Amino acid sequence: MHYSIHTERAYCDWVKRFIHFHHVEQREALFTEPEQKVEEYLTHLAVDAHVSAFTQNQAFNALLFLCAGSHRSSVGTHIAPLQRCRDAARH
Repeated sequence: MHYSIHTERAYCDWVKRFIHFHHVEQREALFTEPEQKVEEYLTHLAVDAHVSAFTQNQAFNALLFLCAGSHRSSVGTHIAPLQRCRDAARH
């Protein structure tokens, strides 16, 4: 996959925020209960940080980017089915 440098930088920022949110100190900890970690983080963004659906989806895509970059893990197949946030105005 080819992403623009701006997209990669944005994704890296989201991954850093995800790691900080979960207080991850070792790489292996990222892939322990990944579905739960992703769901908790996205919920935090929506409920506590009051981000838009677009922003939440960008964070979700960044986490897919993280998982795709891990050759040792099939985490992407676990979190990919999670339901994406939709803007309430678009229902």
